[in-house]
Parts: sequence; C-alpha cells; structure tokens
Amino acid sequence: MFLRTWILVASACATLTAQSLSLGLKAGVPVTELMAAASSSFYTKTRWYTLGPSVELHLPFGLAGEADVLYKRFEFGQSNDAGVATVSRWEIPLLVKYRFPGWLVRPFIDAGMSFNHVSATGGIARNLAELRHPSAKGYVAGGGLELRLGVVRVGPEMRLTRWGDRNYGVADALLRSNMTEIDFLVGLSF
Repeated sequence: MFLRTWILVASACATLTAQSLSLGLKAGVPVTELMAAASSSFYTKTRWYTLGPSVELHLPFGLAGEADVLYKRFEFGQSNDAGVATVSRWEIPLLVKYRFPGWLVRPFIDAGMSFNHVSATGGIARNLAELRHPSAKGYVAGGGLELRLGVVRVGPEMRLTRWGDRNYGVADALLRSNMTEIDFLVGLSF
C-alpha cells in the first residue's frame, strides 16, 4: 500500500514539474455598466478599462489553470452635482481553461470562480449608496481564440461574470451594483 501511494505521488510530481507556466497581461473593457441608477436624480459611470497581470499553468490534454488580478474603476453620484463617489474594484478570477486542438489559432473556453473587493477612493460613497459587501464572489464563464506569434500568445476573449451578491445596494435600490457583467479582454502571455 505504501509503495503504491509513493509511486502515485512521484508520478504526479513528475507530471506537474513537466508543465509550463506563462505570465502575461490582460487588458480590456467592461461591456456592461458596473453600477445601475434607477432614478434620473442619480448617475453611474464605468471607466472603460480593465487591466491586470495573469498567470497560467499549462496542463496535459489542452487544460490549463489561470489566475488574474484585474483592476476596474467606476463612479456614481447625484445628477445635481451634489457629490461623486469614485470606487476602485479588484477582481481575482480563478479559471480552468480548455484549448481545442489547433496549431496557429486555438479556440478556448474557460470557467471558474471570481472574487472582488471594492474600496471608495474619493467622494461621498457612504452617503449615496449602501456598501453592503466590500467583497463578493461569483461564477465566470468565457471563451475566445488564442493566436500564437512565436513565443507570444494573444488571446481575445469574452467573459460573463454572475456575482452572488451586490457590493452596493439591494435589488430595488436607486443605486446598485449590477449582478451580471460582461467583459471583453485581450490577453498577452509569454
């Protein structure tokens, strides 16, 4: 029994050490707003960029594990200019990726969990919208294409994230976080 366990562990370690690790950068734009205003007396503004580092562990059979750290920013406030809240949000998606066979271009799909954390960097966030959860978790699914250009891989991708709870507000609040988000990202990895 001990010998079988040792052989299994040694085989798993040998397989994992043969895998490659790639580092990269993800950049893109949110396709949907991060906040919603249900009244004309309030407004929301999503900054149209997403940016952060990415790491990927390549596994056998077209599989990979991916982790990103993505930065987003948005604002909300009152339309009469009484105040603006500027909010930074960090998202950490942990994904399992499958690449379909191919040589130069490989389609892929990915799915997993995502975690976020928001912090107000300025303005009157507490007075305008109730911060219910500074951190939230959700599910992610996406797909795209990966193009190999020598040692560089470029991968445009669409991702859908469904959050388990809102950071700001409740379902019928005048200002509230959106539960479903879509992002267009382009990954550059080495």
